[in-house]
Amino acid sequence: FVGTQVSTIESASIYPNPISGDNLTVELNMAEASNATISILSITGQTLNVTQVELSKGKQDVNVHVDQLNSGVYLAKIETANNFYTLKFIKQ
Repeated sequence: FVGTQVSTIESASIYPNPISGDNLTVELNMAEASNATISILSITGQTLNVTQVELSKGKQDVNVHVDQLNSGVYLAKIETANNFYTLKFIKQ
């Protein structure tokens, strides 16, 4: 018996990118409702910021505060119980 695992996150994107302000918007399209963790990482993998969110089914935007970040390249890792996305963004 082989089970299939449903991907909770159907798609994910970030805007604006590059970002010049204090807030980053993560746009998610969810196949089902789920709790998620959005982690902001340095390019070397160091966790800089963690946001816990409850997501409903469908498309939605999550704002993440990035005012503490210096200019540079960062990663946003969006994790649910059964999958994750990692997206790169630039802070100007």
